[in-house]
Amino acid sequence: MSSYSSDQLRLYFQRIRYPPSEHPSDRLAFLTDLLKYQLVYVPFETLSLHYSVNRQISLDRQDLFDKIVGRCRGGYCLENNTFFGAVLESLDFRVMGVFCRITYATRGIYDGSWRAMSHMANVVTVGSSRYLVDVGYGADGPCYPLPLQPGEICAGLPGQQLKLEKKKLSQHTDPDQTVWVYSQRREPGNWQEVYHFPDVEMFPEDFEVLNHYAVTKSLWSQVVVAQRFVLGEADDPVSTKPSGTLLLIRNQLKSRIGQQEELVRTVETEEERILTLEKDFGISLTGEECRAIKGFASELK
Repeated sequence: MSSYSSDQLRLYFQRIRYPPSEHPSDRLAFLTDLLKYQLVYVPFETLSLHYSVNRQISLDRQDLFDKIVGRCRGGYCLENNTFFGAVLESLDFRVMGVFCRITYATRGIYDGSWRAMSHMANVVTVGSSRYLVDVGYGADGPCYPLPLQPGEICAGLPGQQLKLEKKKLSQHTDPDQTVWVYSQRREPGNWQEVYHFPDVEMFPEDFEVLNHYAVTKSLWSQVVVAQRFVLGEADDPVSTKPSGTLLLIRNQLKSRIGQQEELVRTVETEEERILTLEKDFGISLTGEECRAIKGFASELK
């Protein structure tokens, strides 16, 4: 697998507004900053499955660089996590990609069941410690590197707590099997399991299979979504900590800062949605891409 060159990394640092002069020498602090700025400036988005002539997604590292850095776009979980893993490897971090199963609770089914493998994350080693790093899940995902230490509770967004636990699932038939279960809670609510992953490295070819499913059958092939994290809080607008998310789903733009959720606006037409993508997410589509959604179910009419 090819790494990114020093020139490409320089362009990436410009893309996420994180100049080398601000890079700390501490590796965990560096990883934490990279994760934060990636989440803020590289949105999760499904636009290539709607505003595209061929509706295909490439996980090739150079294709991802051209899309995310060259065109200032984002991607869905496999794109963003594959790209970010390649960036980290190019910066001499040890990275392995993992498959994740998401809880069916996200679909309103609260029986402890899990969806098929449909998400990707990375496990990154810093010194002798390992961390879950995920730039492709959204507001309920970890916005900081989360240590693979069972039960250790860490802060997330304001009012949010995160943890990982090593668990045996009721679905396991082998009593020796365990997985890492990622959970989050928003005070004063209860802990919610979000997804789990086995401590096993997956290969690029494995993610290609998952990518084919996402392109052809997943929810993302049906719904226009863009989401990014934001910095600053109501009582501290100059804060450089992640404070919430901005989400465009179908025709609604929503803001979630701390515990406050707000409908920012509803867009009525494709022209309005394209302007919202440019204004609020920094995404500029070509004329050909804008026209490609015409006639599809996800088009706003």
